Amino acid sequence: MPTLTDDMNSLLYDINESVCISELYDAKVDKTLILRSINRLKAGKGDGGEGFDSDHLINHTPTLVDMLVMLYNIMLCHGHFACDLLYSTIVSIPKDLRASLGSSDNYRGIALCCSICKLFDNVIVYKYSDNLYTNDLQFGFKYKHSTSMCTALFVETVKHLTNRNTNVYSCLLDASKAFDKVHYGKLFRLLIKRDVPYIVIRLLLNSYLSQHVCVSWDGCKSLFQYF
Repeated sequence: MPTLTDDMNSLLYDINESVCISELYDAKVDKTLILRSINRLKAGKGDGGEGFDSDHLINHTPTLVDMLVMLYNIMLCHGHFACDLLYSTIVSIPKDLRASLGSSDNYRGIALCCSICKLFDNVIVYKYSDNLYTNDLQFGFKYKHSTSMCTALFVETVKHLTNRNTNVYSCLLDASKAFDKVHYGKLFRLLIKRDVPYIVIRLLLNSYLSQHVCVSWDGCKSLFQYF
């Protein structure tokens, strides 16, 4: 595993030592922030079968928004997610429908988590967008961007150079199972460098250390296991 448990626990200790109660006022969530974050949700996104999907949040009531504001602020204050929100279901999606569907290498696992957690992610991204900036040359995994824009830029660049009789050299890098090799401790330390409040990072880190997952396959689910 690229991320060792001892490293994460050491990081959590350092963060707990750095948390200041004054950060709670800066990190406080309000109704406006919740509503703006709900507007960024995509309709019809499920949670793995637990029965609370994105449509429930999109078609919210004022009472639900009030409860979400209270819930998120309580979680920030105590540094812990409600346990029921930390259950995810892993479903397998074929990488290539033309390849063998009987090969395990042709599948990638996607974790479907609670819609309330997805909304919280939007809250953090929206509130700290100035801290979580990305390079202008990044196209994937970015709001209102896609890899098709990267492909279009590449094609136009090649066309521009070849039309001028210039040699074009390209290097393509594909990391096998890249997400499995991510060192999450480094990502959390990057959040610290980006000046995201420790009280927010503490909550995010605790949620990563307390996740429970099950696997869904052909209509059947495994038991939930600590991740």
